[in-house]
Amino acid sequence: MTTALTRGSRPLAIMATAAGAAVFIGAAGLVAGGSGTARAAGGPVVIEDGAIDLVPRLVDTALRLELDDHSGGAPVVRDPSEVVVHAGPATKEEVISPAYPVVGERVDAYFLNGFLNAGRIYAPEPGWKGGEAGGDTEVRLADFDGPDTGLFALYTYTPEMDADDAPAVQHLGSDDGAPHSFTLPGSGERTEPTWAFTQEGVYRLTFTVTAGGRSDTETLAVVVGDDVDPASVVPGDGTTPTEPPDGPRPPLRPRPPARRRM
Repeated sequence: MTTALTRGSRPLAIMATAAGAAVFIGAAGLVAGGSGTARAAGGPVVIEDGAIDLVPRLVDTALRLELDDHSGGAPVVRDPSEVVVHAGPATKEEVISPAYPVVGERVDAYFLNGFLNAGRIYAPEPGWKGGEAGGDTEVRLADFDGPDTGLFALYTYTPEMDADDAPAVQHLGSDDGAPHSFTLPGSGERTEPTWAFTQEGVYRLTFTVTAGGRSDTETLAVVVGDDVDPASVVPGDGTTPTEPPDGPRPPLRPRPPARRRM
């Protein structure tokens, strides 16, 4: 049993989970890697709750994959490689097909923006946002590192799709048979696909974004479960920098806070 602190009036709720090995998409087929600053000044920025957006944007004519952090009030722009995202025990769910056809007939795993827990528990709410790269952007899972049996998938499955008995749409996966790239529309609309992880541990997701002949690569570290203290994890690709990193980026221009689902 996993105790989860819910949103709204914040009562304690009990989320039932099942023990056992997860059934997922296949064997991991990518290796660790990445680029960018490995550690933020003073240690990693740990995000455990609130909306975050991964945004490819033009910065001084260069394409940069940046993370807009809405978790602390005023939005702040960060490098993904200076952030550690924590998907705690409350994000664990047991699901049965057809609720998650992408991840198999039955799976016991951890989900951000999950079908059941979306907006109800204190957990990061990651989204992808186009519109600042000058057009459509290709997002590629360039490299992956995780626990020995841990796998990752990014896909869309909504209550409306469930009601229509429509299949989930998979965008990225860490196994050889899954898609390794998708197109992020340049419309500027925020998309909130589900992030799925099958085991506790540290995952390093290296994304390459390409638009208008420009590209950038960044590695995002995600700690799943509570076996590892996220504050002890070196962010990015796990490489300790040999030179002091630059200071944190300045806040974004003021904008309305992200809408929180109840």
